Amino acid sequence: MAEYLITMREYNEASNSYDILYPNTVKENIKDLENLGGARIDVAIVGGAAGQVVNLSGAKTATAVTNTTGIATFDNLQYGEYLVSTNISGTTKTQNITIDALKIYEISFTVVSATLNDNSWNIISEISASGEASNYWNVGDTKTIIINGQVGNTTFSNLSIDAYILGINHNAEIEGNNRIHFCIGKVNNETVGLIDSKYEQYPITSSGYFSMSYGDSDTNVGGWEGCYMRSTIMSAIKNALPTGLQNVLKTVTKYTDNTGGGTNNSSNVTATTETICLEAEFEVHGTRDYANSAEQNKQKQYDYYKNGNSKVRYKYNNTNSAVWWWNRSPCFGDSNTFCYVYADGSADGYFSRYCNAVAPCFYV
Repeated sequence: MAEYLITMREYNEASNSYDILYPNTVKENIKDLENLGGARIDVAIVGGAAGQVVNLSGAKTATAVTNTTGIATFDNLQYGEYLVSTNISGTTKTQNITIDALKIYEISFTVVSATLNDNSWNIISEISASGEASNYWNVGDTKTIIINGQVGNTTFSNLSIDAYILGINHNAEIEGNNRIHFCIGKVNNETVGLIDSKYEQYPITSSGYFSMSYGDSDTNVGGWEGCYMRSTIMSAIKNALPTGLQNVLKTVTKYTDNTGGGTNNSSNVTATTETICLEAEFEVHGTRDYANSAEQNKQKQYDYYKNGNSKVRYKYNNTNSAVWWWNRSPCFGDSNTFCYVYADGSADGYFSRYCNAVAPCFYV
């Protein structure tokens, strides 16, 4: 059969004026598919190095390797069903492709390192969303981040600190599925909290410090949802996180006493949507001492603490000095205090205007 300039398929797809009854084309402008260059499949191995072997089977059998940009190419492909496969970290990954047009088909596979810190936040987010995070990483694994920006009255300048996994799919039926819960942070493998210049002081009426409230009097009225720590300090810390991390943050549904005022009513415990948040008393200790007794009905202790890891934190800039660090739970017995973790790791409560350390959590 002779070779012509276009196929009827190409003509139909390219022309807006094609008339099936009175075609404007002529036989000399038509060519048969067998003599075309064919379609193409580009296979991207995200996070992989050059030389990754990729296999093609089905309507055609072939092998290709990735180039320096991580792309393996199969061309001159005709219409039909194909299977693309590659082996990543001992696991065969596959994807089916149906070629029904002469175009470039793009697919991708992701190379995932078992060392959490070796993966980009995009890869971590992708694996988390797939529900496979626990197949690669464990509670307690760390990834280094750089905190850089203004948080209230405190400036963090290129602070290198490790975020670590508190839980994978923690409390998923309530808080949201396919999420990794991280906490900030660790320095030289010591668990630390962020502090400001007013740590262990009362800033009185001044805002911008790491207290749960500020003003002329201590208050937990409004609970976690209505407190200054949530509205101002947490959002400022979020903005100081690396852009690549901010871009993949997910939300979770957290239940806390959002009324406060010193009552222990179950109706006070309601939901908020969080991207960055403090831990509740029960999430840390697995028991309730000072929080509203109904909080634990919607919460679970993080696996990090269940596994026996210490609740003691140190100053991020002095890992020889243990700190008090805030929880988000208001104390139920009065209208002045929030829960915190004492320097020895035990549960306690203190006045809301006091400046304690903070250990923010985020979710990917």
